[in-house]
Amino acid sequence: MIYALSSLVNKATPYDVPQLADNEEIIELSTPDGVTIKGSYIAGPQDNSPAILMLHGNGGSRAQFWRHMRVYNEAGFAVLAIDFRGHGQSQAESKSYGVYESIDAYTAFDFLKIKQQGAKIGVLGLSLGGSAALIGDSGPLAADAMILQSVFPDLRRAIGNRVGAIEPLLSYQSYIRYGRSPDTISPVKAAAQFEGAALLLGGDKDIYTPPSEVKEMHDAIKGPKALWIVEGLNHAQMSGLNDDAYMQRTLTFFQDILL
Repeated sequence: MIYALSSLVNKATPYDVPQLADNEEIIELSTPDGVTIKGSYIAGPQDNSPAILMLHGNGGSRAQFWRHMRVYNEAGFAVLAIDFRGHGQSQAESKSYGVYESIDAYTAFDFLKIKQQGAKIGVLGLSLGGSAALIGDSGPLAADAMILQSVFPDLRRAIGNRVGAIEPLLSYQSYIRYGRSPDTISPVKAAAQFEGAALLLGGDKDIYTPPSEVKEMHDAIKGPKALWIVEGLNHAQMSGLNDDAYMQRTLTFFQDILL
């Protein structure tokens, strides 16, 4: 039963992503381990415009960023949102709390860096997306700025906050599934290696990534950083947040660092 629960959590969640913007370009990337991922790209006003890469949460897709893409692009950024493996329109693969998704994030980041001719890059990572941006084998993405939104500090707490006392039975399957100790799947440890600016966000009603864990992530960052705990929102609501106040605050953060 425990293995069945873990398999369900890690099962692919394909989704037919609708058109996100009139001027989007659908891209297809191949990762170093041979997985095909899909994304939506919108060019900036210049070939070397700064860019923002958007990475969604578990069970989501790039469709979460339909408003982000339009707002950021209208402000002068090139934008790219991808579907992780096992999500959206990308190749159906098992999920991995960021271990394998980090390969997708690196692939998309490298594509965007080349596409924008070496311009500054910002990253917005929601939950799983933030983990993928941080825990790759080569360390965090070399972004100039990162928004880490409702990102769990480590695998054991990510699972424990969801299933309680049976957490060790699930967490230690990481040896079998990913060839890694659960203690090494740790965005908070990786965050200490990130050298860019960071904005840490969380909801004060989030029981999956509570404010104390968001603050822990914030404290781990060594460079310029800011913390925003949003009142009244849980984990799912934070993942869907795109109101005017949020869009303006995240846009201003990226403008201050990237433009």
